[in-house]
Amino acid sequence: MKKLYLIFGLMIISAISVFSQHRLYSLEELQKMKVYTSFSEAIEDPENVIVLNVDGGFNSILPMGFDRIKNLQWVRIADAELYDIPAYFWQNKNIQYLDLSGNRLKKFPIQIQELPHLKSLKYAFNGLRSIPDFIWTMPNLEILDLSENSLTNFKINTKNKTKMREINFSSNAIIEIPAIMLDMKGLEVIDMGHNDITSIPDSLMSLTNLRKLNLNHNKLTSIPKEFGNFPYMTQLNISHNKIRHLPIELSKMINLEVFLADNNNIVEIPEELYKLKKLTKVTLNNNYLSKFSDGLKNWSKLKEFNIKSNDYDKATIEKIKEIIPITEADRKKK
Repeated sequence: MKKLYLIFGLMIISAISVFSQHRLYSLEELQKMKVYTSFSEAIEDPENVIVLNVDGGFNSILPMGFDRIKNLQWVRIADAELYDIPAYFWQNKNIQYLDLSGNRLKKFPIQIQELPHLKSLKYAFNGLRSIPDFIWTMPNLEILDLSENSLTNFKINTKNKTKMREINFSSNAIIEIPAIMLDMKGLEVIDMGHNDITSIPDSLMSLTNLRKLNLNHNKLTSIPKEFGNFPYMTQLNISHNKIRHLPIELSKMINLEVFLADNNNIVEIPEELYKLKKLTKVTLNNNYLSKFSDGLKNWSKLKEFNIKSNDYDKATIEKIKEIIPITEADRKKK
């Protein structure tokens, strides 16, 4: 009987041990764990490697012994010139955070879809030209970074099933905001900067949970009047476009703190925008502004106000500086 109890006890201990190795950890827990920063260190202690953060230095392939690592949950293997991910890497089924940026992975490995707990996928600087449909069907995916690739326009033949909160498609060659994004009602952050987008679809305004939107360095000439339908927006960047008029509806973004609109063709700040009393940073360099308004007094929380290279005369600049002393301004060189 004692032997039975002993065997049963050992089985329980073994089960607890296995569970402790494989249970999912919260991001807060992962941030407190040991970070393995080299493959040699990780391979010497494979069973305990949960967090791996390695930069380059191993000749384009994963080193011998990596197949012994099976408990990864937070992984960053960046700037390593990897051109393929071997099958044994994907035995780490509990990966939640995966960053493979800065490699030569021109396609998504199909095994990514076999990571049921994946929350964050970063795949920047890889030369990607397309996105497979399965990416949009991963049920726990919240963050997707495909910046600095070669994405243009792409067709999507499925519906969104993710929990997407953040998307970064900056620095590609995309000409329009992908339709599937417009169904992601939980989106809070969109970065579509440095693309070739010419217009903003009306359906973007249905994403009322947006907090941060970056559309800088595109080919926009106007902003829809309905664009103010973002009550939680705190940061808006429309710099380096060809926008001439700012719609008064922007005044509905009552929580806006940062507004960047440098290098456009803006001729006037609508009086209604001075109602945005939470602004802490406004940059409007290289436009065609020339008029002064007492409404500037409402922007009392500004910590940065840049209006260089506009059409203000010297007297107007002095008036503005009296109200907002931190103003950086000069006259446009002609």
